Order: sequence, then structure tokens, then C-alpha cells
Amino acid sequence: MTTASTSSFSAKRSQSDDVDQTPAEPLKSIAPTDSHAPAETADKASASKVAKVDKHPEPEATEEKQDGLHVEDEDEDENDSNAIAPSHIANLTKLYEDGILEAVNDGETVHYPYNATYNQIISMWQGDITHLKVDAIVNAANNSLLGGGGVDGSIHRAAGPNLLKECRPLKGCETGRTKITKGHRLPSKHVLHTVGPIYSRNARQESEELLRGCYKTCLALVRKHALTSVAFSGISTGVYGYPLSDAAQVALDEVRQFLDNDEYGSKIKHIVFTNFRQIDVDQYLRHVPAYFPPAPSEVQDELKEPREGPDQTGSCS
Repeated sequence: MTTASTSSFSAKRSQSDDVDQTPAEPLKSIAPTDSHAPAETADKASASKVAKVDKHPEPEATEEKQDGLHVEDEDEDENDSNAIAPSHIANLTKLYEDGILEAVNDGETVHYPYNATYNQIISMWQGDITHLKVDAIVNAANNSLLGGGGVDGSIHRAAGPNLLKECRPLKGCETGRTKITKGHRLPSKHVLHTVGPIYSRNARQESEELLRGCYKTCLALVRKHALTSVAFSGISTGVYGYPLSDAAQVALDEVRQFLDNDEYGSKIKHIVFTNFRQIDVDQYLRHVPAYFPPAPSEVQDELKEPREGPDQTGSCS
């Protein structure tokens, strides 16, 4: 399936103008997670009404042992006290109920039917992906797998030096492919290092195929290693230049296809789409309803009706 035309969608209202978030809700600003967003952009988010919580602390310096060039890293979960479980992030069902997500307008394309289970397991979150306590977080890495800027650098810093030690023998990664490592000092058990394409207008189809390859290979490793929760960062949407609308639709479409067509999809408990920048979040708010639509109106009305139960005398009404 190719991504839907951008022109076929009308943008949803900006959630920074009308959503009052609490620390337990999704779409929070904590620290940059966009692959190439500078750290100071966290301060600019204060203009938004999206609630802030404490910034993720930098991991303490690793103690060096006088043992040749060896630096010991005991991989203690230093970040665990700041970890956020996906069960504490509002899922799509909740976002629809709260009006943060809305059904597509009449005449717009809905690519897939409503699925209650999918809307329960998928969440959106605005913040620092290194906070999330999941089986795996997805790192928007470069071909070397040796760390870099943005989310790549943040993940390496939070995970500690043993992540780099584990990455070196992997000898890099091809564009559109993914390799897995341990999470080390991260709250997440694993890191999926995927290399997104540098977008080219002259090779749009190739760019899309490579970006889809990132999601396909991430999800294949989720299945291979029997993981049940995964958090995706934005892939190729920073200096790699992939159009934000198209990138969001590729991500949503590949996850939907996996859940629909892969037998392991039924084992998945949580999928979190994580972004830092509001412009990225807005694209997901815009396109989610076409790939994971809300319950039909008749189902929503039924869910809102009070259930029959015992009255004050103890009998059922």
C-alpha cells in the first residue's frame, strides 16, 4: 500500500492550543527525542499548553577502573526511578474519548476498519524516549551505529558506554535495516537501531521503500525476540528530510499491516509512537484516524450507556 495523498486530509486543530495535560497523560514535553532536534527546543515548548514534567537527568559519569583501557559499566538501572510504563500513557481509545483525536471528515479516506484491540494497545507520547520502560525502544541511528546527534546521542548517553561496546562488533547497519542490542542502563530492555533513508525527491519510491524497511525489520525483530512492547521514535524526519506527513503515514501503515497480517501481532501489548516536536505530533494526530479509526458512532453510543445493575434494594433493574 502506498501512503495516502497529503491533500486528501485536512489538518486537525493544534493540540497545544486546547489540551490541558496532566503528568500521567500522553503528549508531554520532557526532552528532545527528534533525531536532530537541539536540546534547547525543550524551552520553546513552554509556549504550548502541553504540560511539562521534569527533564530526564543525565546519567552519572561511569567510574573508570585502572585496568588497562577497560572502563567498567555495571549497567545499573539508574534511570528506573524516572521510567514511564506504557500502561500510564493514554491509548487511542482514550484520546478519542477526550477529543484529542477525531474521526476523519466526510469525504476523506479511511484506509482500515475500526479495531477495538488496536486502539487499546497503541499510544502516542510526546517526550524523551529514554524514559520509557518497554521491551524495546527504536533508535533513529546512522549507518555506523556508533552514536550521533539527537535521539541517537541521547540513547547512547542514557544507556552508558556498554551500548557502544556492544554496537562496535555489529559493524554498522544498512539503510532500511535494523539491529538489536541490550538496553544496558536504559529502562527499556533492548534498543532497535534502525537506519532511515536520506530523503530524495528524485527517488521518492526508493526513499519510501527504505523507510518501510525500517519499520518492517524493527517489527520482525520484535517477533523474533518475543517482545511485547515497543516505542518508536521518528525516523528520517530530522536532517534526513523525510516529509513529516508522509513519514507518519508510513509508520502508521506498517504497524497496522503488521497487526493485521502477522500472527505475532496478537501478542503485542503496547506500541507507542513517540515524538518531541509539536509539528511531528500534529502529523500523527492528523493521520491516526485514517489507519486506526475510532469506534463507529453506534458503538460509541452503546459504550456511553449506563450498564444495568443492582438498584438500592439489591435487585437488578
